[in-house]
Amino acid sequence: MSSPIEQLAQQQLPEQAQNYLAALPEAQQNQLAAQVLATMQEKDERVERALSRALDVVPAPLRRTVRKMLFS
Repeated sequence: MSSPIEQLAQQQLPEQAQNYLAALPEAQQNQLAAQVLATMQEKDERVERALSRALDVVPAPLRRTVRKMLFS
């Protein structure tokens, strides 16, 4: 399994943020990277839940079509 820092690099973390992270001691780098990854995952889950709730007002037969129109 890759380290949290490598995972952040794969998530296309901005170069400036990577430079700030690199300036920290290694233990703090790993801790901060893990926290950032957890926050990103939580954000993704919250957005997905919000989208699902927003699509609840759309009639069931049209939900897939509306989702494709909005996010394709």
